[in-house]
Amino acid sequence: MTSIVQDIQVVRSLRKDLTVGTDPKLPPNILKSIDIIHNCIKSGTDFNGWKKVDWRNGGGGARGSGPAQQRSGPNSGHGQGYNRGGNGFFGGRQSSYGNDRNDRYEQSSSSHYAFGGRSRGGFAGRQTPEPPQSIPLTAGTAGGAVAVAVAVAVAGAGGAAAGAGAGTVISNTVHMPSVPSVPSVASVPSQVSADGFRSVPQKYVSKFKKSAEKVEDTILNTIILGKLNKFSEQNYPEIKEFITHIIDSGQTDMIKCFMKLVFEKAASEEMFCPLYAKLLSELSARYPVLLTEMTNLYSEYMEIFEEVVETSAENYNEVCKRNIGKKYRRGYSQFLAELIKHDVIDADTFTKTVTKIITQIEGNIKNKEATKLTEEYSDCLQKIMKAIKTNSDRYDTDSNDENNEKKVEAIRMTLKGDTSARIHPLTVRNSDNTGLSNKARFTLLDIYEAIQKF
Repeated sequence: MTSIVQDIQVVRSLRKDLTVGTDPKLPPNILKSIDIIHNCIKSGTDFNGWKKVDWRNGGGGARGSGPAQQRSGPNSGHGQGYNRGGNGFFGGRQSSYGNDRNDRYEQSSSSHYAFGGRSRGGFAGRQTPEPPQSIPLTAGTAGGAVAVAVAVAVAGAGGAAAGAGAGTVISNTVHMPSVPSVPSVASVPSQVSADGFRSVPQKYVSKFKKSAEKVEDTILNTIILGKLNKFSEQNYPEIKEFITHIIDSGQTDMIKCFMKLVFEKAASEEMFCPLYAKLLSELSARYPVLLTEMTNLYSEYMEIFEEVVETSAENYNEVCKRNIGKKYRRGYSQFLAELIKHDVIDADTFTKTVTKIITQIEGNIKNKEATKLTEEYSDCLQKIMKAIKTNSDRYDTDSNDENNEKKVEAIRMTLKGDTSARIHPLTVRNSDNTGLSNKARFTLLDIYEAIQKF
């Protein structure tokens, strides 16, 4: 066999000379090998005279019987290995269509994990070979190990050749020890279900997103806030009607959140403070529950005019909370004056706010570190006086009824009397007032002169 392969390699090396038509001098043994190869190709056999039989499709020759039939059975390991491999050269050279097709079918059906556990139809699916039983080898059986191995191979093919009248088929009384079984199903990923199909992957859910969000929060954060962001004189009737439908739902918690949202928007948008005050005035006339919520919010917003000195770690959170609300000081001061003009809050509430601001200024004029604070309080007081000085006919002439005008006039007289008396000493320059800058002093002077013109 080795010499033939070597001869063939020599022939291949001389292929170029053969194709160009030259006549090289070859040894006789090589010429004889070439003739054998040509004859084998024509007859379809190997060099030993064996012919391959397509036992799957019944083509290529008649079925044999006896040992020959058992050797070419579907479960015969030796038969398949010989037919497929041949002698190492001719076996891989010529193969039938049926064997290639069945080989591809076997590979494709067992390679994918999704179909590995399914029973395959056809010839292989109809076979039910008995599982081999293992017995220990004794001294008497150890000598015939080779014969037993052949018996196992023949017994595997015996089920397929039984119908052909095989005379001698070794029964399953003697078998080799059972080989560990290979699992038919490959390792299946976790996302594959029991029937072999992939399960639908779950939708990605961010761990930072709230799993359960209230419907009211969604409405406030998306719908109502979106409407208020577009709030202006042109779309005032439309937004008012929309908010009216929201309040008609009767959700108490939702009304509280709505009122707080309006207060924050009005305090942060000083330009639209009169318009927000008009909106609350008209809504509170229809829904008295809004007045209760405004009273509660007033108590909360009064705390932003108070200064808390950090003395221990216990009130640190309280300090942080109030520092956040300080940004609404100027806006809330103006909003408060607009509410009093629209008769939404009473005069006592307004007077208490003005008194608290003046008290904070008087308490910090000796503190050199509180210069910025006194300037901020002076600005808040100035916004209140400017708002109370003007009338509300800019946005709503119907609200200037006689009672409301008398109420505003009474507040002006109070400011002209007690409030101006407390502001006047702050307008005088004093070297002891290190916490009162020139900016704050001139602002207070403008306030004093504006009050005198009421």
